[in-house]
Amino acid sequence: MIETKPNEIYCVKGGVGIGFFVGRPQLKAVDLETCQKEIIETRSSLKKEIKN
Repeated sequence: MIETKPNEIYCVKGGVGIGFFVGRPQLKAVDLETCQKEIIETRSSLKKEIKN
């Protein structure tokens, strides 16, 4: 569980783990600096894919 407070910004990183029949969501809180860095990296990689 991720504890939250009103009027605060939170970043959550998600993935899919292996389950018996279906994948299981894996969520974890990340700090704002890491969040912003990974968003920029994702946008950059998407732009590269669109050009190709």
